[in-house]
Amino acid sequence: MEKKFIEYLTVLREFGRIYTGKIISSTPALGTDLKLSQIRTLYAFRDRDSLTMRELATSIGVKMPTMTIMVDSLVNDGIVERERDTHDRRKVNVWLTEKGKKIRSDFL
Repeated sequence: MEKKFIEYLTVLREFGRIYTGKIISSTPALGTDLKLSQIRTLYAFRDRDSLTMRELATSIGVKMPTMTIMVDSLVNDGIVERERDTHDRRKVNVWLTEKGKKIRSDFL
């Protein structure tokens, strides 16, 4: 449990460093009007193109209902897509679109 907590704090610290750097350098919001919650969600995709809703929620430290709202806004903006897993209908997979990959690349 303690190891998981330290990993979570490390991710938060790294995210804060990158996000603050972008703000300080006055970079426009990557050509789009992303909210902080959307950027936090995109940051969870820093090493992967696809995650489950549970992995996303755990990665950024929110509950599933909140994660659903956050992913809804990203789907509406064409940044991610989601679909139920064909092998396990309880799982919902979320992946970056080409637009999402470009935003991630510009941000990171």
